[in-house]
Amino acid sequence: MVLREQIKIRPITLQDFDTVFKGSRDPVFCSANGWELNQSPEKLCRWWENCVNRKKEDFLRMGLEAEGKLIGYLDLACIKENS
Repeated sequence: MVLREQIKIRPITLQDFDTVFKGSRDPVFCSANGWELNQSPEKLCRWWENCVNRKKEDFLRMGLEAEGKLIGYLDLACIKENS
């Protein structure tokens, strides 16, 4: 399989909320990720704001982008020193 597009790792932003909101309306996505389906926009926005603004030394959430669009995110957890 040839990957034709570049996947970029970048910080998540509040501007990514529209993509997060759209994902929250997809029953397959929600089921696969253990998300409550059709959360209120306000509840989901508070959660996303916390994800963007939360700074912890042992946890990092980054966005995955392809063709200029957020396609997911990755978490690095339990970070200690350089591992």
